[in-house]
Amino acid sequence: MLEDAANEVVSFSGEGSVVSELASAAPDAVILGLLFRGPSSQLSGWDHVRLIRTHEALRRVPILVCSRDAIGLGDRGEEIERDPLLSSVTKPFTLPELEDAVLRMIGAQRVPEWGEERDLILVADADARLVHASAAMRAMLELDLEALKACRVEDIVAEGPAWTEREWQRYPAERTWEGPVVLRTRSGAVVPASARAEIINGPSSTWHISRIHVAF
Repeated sequence: MLEDAANEVVSFSGEGSVVSELASAAPDAVILGLLFRGPSSQLSGWDHVRLIRTHEALRRVPILVCSRDAIGLGDRGEEIERDPLLSSVTKPFTLPELEDAVLRMIGAQRVPEWGEERDLILVADADARLVHASAAMRAMLELDLEALKACRVEDIVAEGPAWTEREWQRYPAERTWEGPVVLRTRSGAVVPASARAEIINGPSSTWHISRIHVAF
């Protein structure tokens, strides 16, 4: 699930010099189990929490503890509450619950959901490169995903690069943009539309999500 959301995931078994290896990975967040199995696994998850918190390179890294030991988590409730960078989820949990916990840890937002065949959605990165679009949007623009990713926002906006650049620079302060826009398809046809764009802080990137409405 984390990799599908464009995160780089590094896994550790709990054996060996985990904390030093963890520091070398320079993580944005740590997801930690409490029980480690194996002949050389002498430290518990709480031991690793302590070692992470006393390591200079890791002491400000958020930690999410995952465990089926609801009683143990309850016993350490005050410790978890005292550390604003320490949180927990109790097994069994759903993937949305885990995703929400991770997003809260790293201060990210959930990307809005949409209907692939119905909603006209464009996704650009902070540099105005197109990185994704719904199937309905790609069909309207006459672009497959590979061709779409070769485009910038200005390539599909008929108002031209100067207008697109001015509007792109104007709206980050408010984090939303709404208004009329004219889109250009691959074959050169122009499509008058209205758009509402918002900036979403994703797990590892900033996304500009635009929802397009066309009056057919």
